[in-house]
Amino acid sequence: MKPKSIKFSLDDSSLEEDYRLIAIYSNEEDYRMAFLLNYHFNMHFTKAKSILQNKTSAAFNVYEYEDKNHYRNWILLHNYYLTQHVQVQSGGLFANMETVIEKPLFYIKELSKARFLLKIEADETPAFFESFIQKLKTISQIYTAELVDLQTVKKRELLKF
Repeated sequence: MKPKSIKFSLDDSSLEEDYRLIAIYSNEEDYRMAFLLNYHFNMHFTKAKSILQNKTSAAFNVYEYEDKNHYRNWILLHNYYLTQHVQVQSGGLFANMETVIEKPLFYIKELSKARFLLKIEADETPAFFESFIQKLKTISQIYTAELVDLQTVKKRELLKF
């Protein structure tokens, strides 16, 4: 008698970390947003690192907070970087005139309207996230915030840091 074989299948979704992503819409600087979250939610975000993009030389700042009491990791990512370069025009009426050209870059391009991304590594209920987002919206420097559908993010591997 031949032994029965059991077949297991692994797909990408079964190997993913358990996290949620919140898009925060605000014009504050990154250090100021970390301060606001620390102040309003009794958190302790500290600057962890900057993520460098090689082809653009953009540096996206990352702040982290580990909540050991509730087994949550919070990662605040500044999704916005403004590049500047000087263009010199030669010839004509405006010869040798320098123009500063600014171009915004985004870490996650699909979320280009969100200045900040808050990654929460925790096993929490949807009600927890909705409640947290409602509290975020009460901060006057935050225009709005929303839970991101991770299926809309094309390069989710960028969120593994």
